[in-house]
Amino acid sequence: MEIHGTDRLENLEILVISGYESLQGLPDLSNLKKLKDLKIKGCKNLTEIHGVDRLEFLKKLNIYGCESLERLPDLSYLRKLRHLKIGCKNLTEIHGDEGLELLEKLKIIGCDSLELPDLSNLRKLNDLMIEGCKNLTKIHGVLGLEFLKYFKIIGWESLERLLDLSNLRKLYSLKIEGCKNLTKIHGVLGLEFLKYFKIIGCESLERLLDLSNLRKLYSLKIEGCKNLTKIHGVLGLEFLKYFKIIGCESLERLLDLSNLRKLYSLKIEGCKNLIKIHGVDGLEFLENFKIIGSETLERLLDL
Repeated sequence: MEIHGTDRLENLEILVISGYESLQGLPDLSNLKKLKDLKIKGCKNLTEIHGVDRLEFLKKLNIYGCESLERLPDLSYLRKLRHLKIGCKNLTEIHGDEGLELLEKLKIIGCDSLELPDLSNLRKLNDLMIEGCKNLTKIHGVLGLEFLKYFKIIGWESLERLLDLSNLRKLYSLKIEGCKNLTKIHGVLGLEFLKYFKIIGCESLERLLDLSNLRKLYSLKIEGCKNLTKIHGVLGLEFLKYFKIIGCESLERLLDLSNLRKLYSLKIEGCKNLIKIHGVDGLEFLENFKIIGSETLERLLDL
């Protein structure tokens, strides 16, 4: 299958190519000088994309489900690009990221063979998501992303340590999910503007480092971290409103909660070895309090 006539679409601003499974190559797209939004999805035999590197007005680029695609054109000329989403499992490299100075949103999904370039040049980046890149070993340049507000890491199975996050001063939301070999998270103390923090399915994580500096934290969810034994610094979370701990089987004690004066909802579920919770009686705004499946819970002190 081939696509013809794109050379006559010089005023086209949006182009969607979806579900052409037999398509192996695209025509040269460089004539689409006014193109702002390009989506190529589900073309599983596509091996080449030509002319994308000349689309100087492109703002959104989405290439997803193109399983045979191993490399992208050089992206350095796409200086107006704001959003980039890539989900091609055999993609090995991304070139030209140093030219993406205005990029605001980057999503990398299911790229099993990819090694990420240094991200430190993406100074305007405020939303970063990395999902299902199971063989990825490192992320370089995260410390330079000083305007990052949303950071999601999902299903990164080979990740053992999350590099220092302390320079991400504007981070608003952090989600770490399904990183089953993750043992340490560094630099959380520096995230003074963080409001939403989720840690889900990180089975090897045994302790959370001090959370006490997260003064603006509004919602904290810890789920499926079955080897987690300690949560430090909860006492400092004075603006916390929603707190969920689910399936943390090794957690035995929840230290003093009495300073969480704005806490509205507390849910503890499936923490079968939890035996003590302190300071619940000081939670004057608490309206939703559930404990489910904590079989060895002996007492609620000060309740």
